[in-house]
Amino acid sequence: MRRGSEVPLAGANAATDPEAGWEDDHKYRKSRDERCAWRLAAIAIFAICGLVILPISSRYDLLLMLIPRFYKRIQLSAAEADAMVKDHTFLFIGGPHRGGTTLLWRLLRLHPQVGAFDQKTDSDFSEGAFLQSVLPRFGVGREAEDCRRGGSVHHERGVGRYGFGRRAHMTEGSRLSSRASRDTLLAEWGYYWGQGLRRLVLLEKTPTNLMTSRLLQSLFAPRASFLFVSRHPLAVVLAERALTSCSASRHSGEEDVGQGLLHWTLTHTVLQRDLHRLASYRVIRYEDLVHAPAACMAEVGEWMRAPRAGGGGCGVAVLPGAAAEWLRAVKAEPVSSSTNRKYETAYCERELETAPQRRRHCQVAAALQPEIDLLGLGYDVMQGGHRGFACVGARVSCAAEGEGEAVEVWRRSLRKSLDAYEEPVARESGGRQLGGEHLLCGAGYGATDTASWG
Repeated sequence: MRRGSEVPLAGANAATDPEAGWEDDHKYRKSRDERCAWRLAAIAIFAICGLVILPISSRYDLLLMLIPRFYKRIQLSAAEADAMVKDHTFLFIGGPHRGGTTLLWRLLRLHPQVGAFDQKTDSDFSEGAFLQSVLPRFGVGREAEDCRRGGSVHHERGVGRYGFGRRAHMTEGSRLSSRASRDTLLAEWGYYWGQGLRRLVLLEKTPTNLMTSRLLQSLFAPRASFLFVSRHPLAVVLAERALTSCSASRHSGEEDVGQGLLHWTLTHTVLQRDLHRLASYRVIRYEDLVHAPAACMAEVGEWMRAPRAGGGGCGVAVLPGAAAEWLRAVKAEPVSSSTNRKYETAYCERELETAPQRRRHCQVAAALQPEIDLLGLGYDVMQGGHRGFACVGARVSCAAEGEGEAVEVWRRSLRKSLDAYEEPVARESGGRQLGGEHLLCGAGYGATDTASWG
């Protein structure tokens, strides 16, 4: 090789060759863009985990969700199913959605002799209705889907609406009242009771038990007992509203409040007329429960120990020390005592703001308050009172709204719904009241709370 004819270096070639320089720069930018894309994908995955998966995992058991439904049952022979019913007391909790059923369930499951589903299963709030294939769910949990479907279907299905359906009331006359139904429920719920099957009391909570208690009693007789929890109607309606409205524009509509109050009155009236057919039950007001949880659970414990025959109790033989251990756990459980305060503020400030709103409130209340009074729970929708919503009386005077066509329309709607069920509702309550002698925890609700409610 001649002197001075050295081979040029790659860098020098790139500097003197424009096309080679452009090619290197293009490769660098492409590599940089690919790295950015991977980073963005990683950020998106982490965001999805944070926004979707983590909230789901905090509420549900993700591993249970992956197991096929047909594996989630225990194997029971007919003799084993009979023995399971004979050896246990089945305690069912019912009440309006957002009315305190979950809180009551949380406190009861702390009892060392009560077997309950885990707090996290593959269903909403560990409700038994979502963990079985026998009983209807009445569209609960599918409100958004029903809204998308449109039509009138969402008016008779889902939270705060299901009681309007003709098949919502279920009794011992139902086609589901059979040994096969019972054995399937035992197998499916038994899977979730798990180790709790070793305990004397098996606990199940579904709000719609409010309407199906007679059917459940026929399935698990003679060992079925019931605890029903209620809450001020206006608090329930406002708490349910996010699930019962089909669009954000309806969230402040008076129609939602009126229909919600009608549904609350309807389902509680049905329950009251069913009471004389139930062998073992008690009723609790949510307001009383949160006011003194430990004292209320002590009353529940006394009822659980009371004999079934004559006393209407559960007839549970409580082990020495079990009650004291339970009440210590109840006292340690966090329970908010603010009860309905935020709903009172929301209702009085936003739902009674205009004259048309106040007039509609009076019309609905005038129609339904007489029926609410018959329940004996002491709730006052028209004026409010020491059991909640005392602010209503300070904002509204309904003296002139006792009659009129609008009032009669609401009354007819209630009567029509009561008469429409395929499994009929009794015409009278047989002298029973939800707030009568079978009410627990009511004695401690005193004047100190009246001031806080005002």
